[in-house]
Amino acid sequence: MEYVVRVVARAGVGVDNIDVDAATQHGVIVVNSPSGNILAAAEHTIALLMSVARNVGRADAGVKEGRWERSKLVGVEVGRKVLGVVGFGKVGVRVARMGKGLGMGVVVFDPYARYVFIVFVLGGWGGEGGGLLSNYLLLLLLE
Repeated sequence: MEYVVRVVARAGVGVDNIDVDAATQHGVIVVNSPSGNILAAAEHTIALLMSVARNVGRADAGVKEGRWERSKLVGVEVGRKVLGVVGFGKVGVRVARMGKGLGMGVVVFDPYARYVFIVFVLGGWGGEGGGLLSNYLLLLLLE
C-alpha cells in the first residue's frame, strides 16, 4: 500500500516549521489550528504551578531514590497568593481565570495590549470586613 500526503496539519500557531513552498509544489495543503491548544496550554501552566507549589518534582526524585522526606514536601497553598501573568493573550486570559478560580489574586502585564485590566486583591479574603473581594485595587492602563 502506498501512502500519499495530502494535508499537513499543525496544532498551534504558525507554520514556520513547515516548508510551505515545497508542500505547495507537491500539491500538499498546509493548515494550522491556532486556537486548538489554548486550553491545553493554560491547563499545563496551572499544572506546572501546582507541581512547583507542592514539590512534586522533589517528591518524585526522592521516591525513585527510595526516600520519603515528608517534612520537605509539604509545599504551599496557592490560594491567597498572587499570580503574575506576563502576556494577556488567549492563553494568559485563561491562566488568569484559572488562578482566580483557585482563590489567587492576579496581576497581569502585557506590553502589547491596548487595554489591560489589572485586579490585585489587597485583602478581605472572607474574614472580617466582607467577602472575597471586599478590598481591591483596579487599574486600567490605556495606550
